[in-house]
Amino acid sequence: MRAPSFRCTDAEKGNNLILHYYSEREGLQDIVIGIIKTVAQQIHGTEIEMKVIQPKSEECDHIKFLIEEKESEEEAFYEDLDGFEENGTQETRISPYTFCKAFPFHLMFDKDLMLTQCGNAIYRVLPQVCIGIQSHDRCPF
Repeated sequence: MRAPSFRCTDAEKGNNLILHYYSEREGLQDIVIGIIKTVAQQIHGTEIEMKVIQPKSEECDHIKFLIEEKESEEEAFYEDLDGFEENGTQETRISPYTFCKAFPFHLMFDKDLMLTQCGNAIYRVLPQVCIGIQSHDRCPF
């Protein structure tokens, strides 16, 4: 038996990926979809959609899957804040969701030095530090 091989390329739109699946065995694409979805959810805490965009054929010696990250409730919550206007002016800023993804080890304090937000990496390692913070302020994604 020859083991299958995989490689990823960037999709043309967004943060999506194209997974290229090479195998001599036929009919295993549904198993691949299940394994990749489970790994994304259990290891990375990410829900994904995955579909075949090009089956194996005479023109293509492998199967291509499109992998799209599902928008979580937290993302939708933070994306609603993206257009937040302060003092009547629209400020250019990154979304809180993007900030949390970029800085998983951050701590945020208010003017009284009370902890108001912690990154997901800190929450996983030291959950007792983040006690009392609202769940959507912990960046748990």
